[in-house]
Amino acid sequence: MIKFISFSMLFCFFSLKALSQTPYFILEGTVSDVESGLAIDQATITLKRSDGKSFEVITDYNGQFFFDSTVMMHNYDYELFVTASGYFNASAVETTKNFNQPTKFIHDFKLQKSTCSHVFNKNLFDVKTENYPTITDHCTQHGFDHSDNTTEQFCKF
Repeated sequence: MIKFISFSMLFCFFSLKALSQTPYFILEGTVSDVESGLAIDQATITLKRSDGKSFEVITDYNGQFFFDSTVMMHNYDYELFVTASGYFNASAVETTKNFNQPTKFIHDFKLQKSTCSHVFNKNLFDVKTENYPTITDHCTQHGFDHSDNTTEQFCKF
């Protein structure tokens, strides 16, 4: 009888322990050309977690990327930044707060080609040169209209 009670208590302990574990999260997606639909390989996906840590992956030849549960942890907010040579950048946000079940997050990015040959993300870099004292001057030189103040955010060199 004592062995049975001990076994039952041990079983209950491990069952409760398994129920109290945090959920498992993954983030995956693709990066493709908005016009052709073709995959963009070698795009960089930067994931910034709300604790200040950043993680980076490169898309494969199918334009796919993946962040596993060692990166995607419970109770954090995330910012994703996508950069690819010759394309305007993209971004998205995600959260694992208030999720109590394992969840797969999917983000598929469709990037627009840039006629500017020098593109990178203003949020990640802050660069000025002698030839183009401001980013606006650089983008204007490459034919971008800044009347809506959105191009400067994305056109860089």
